[in-house]
Amino acid sequence: MKRFKRVVSMLGIFVFFLTSCGPLNNSEPTFYENMTMLESYYNKYIFPNNPDAKLAETEYYQFLLKKPDNDNHNMFFVAWEVDENSDQWNLNVLDITYHFEHKVLFLIYRLGIDSFVSPQESVNEGILNNDQLLTSFQKMSEFVSYS
Repeated sequence: MKRFKRVVSMLGIFVFFLTSCGPLNNSEPTFYENMTMLESYYNKYIFPNNPDAKLAETEYYQFLLKKPDNDNHNMFFVAWEVDENSDQWNLNVLDITYHFEHKVLFLIYRLGIDSFVSPQESVNEGILNNDQLLTSFQKMSEFVSYS
């Protein structure tokens, strides 16, 4: 019985480890990927303008999509900031205009090369397509329509 409890405990720890690290939930960033992305965003966009900012206070508005990029590294499509004081805002990607209630800062983080690209650049590079953009945008309450 004692051995059975030990096996069950070890199995529980193993399942907890797998689920917390993300391999069973492939649609969300793992803890490591999330922290790497936040640190990169902090270093590139926040710290240069605000040297007193703290990495621990860095967060994004909404995670939209995780998928492999062209180099078989994960890329993450994120709505970083929403300016709720702004009026309706449009984002043009190729021949499609996406309409939002407020201005949104969208960036795609490429983990393998530690860089950020805009939605337009990601479509131009073949990382995302318009269907993936639309599906991702529709998850947001700020999304209005497209034309």
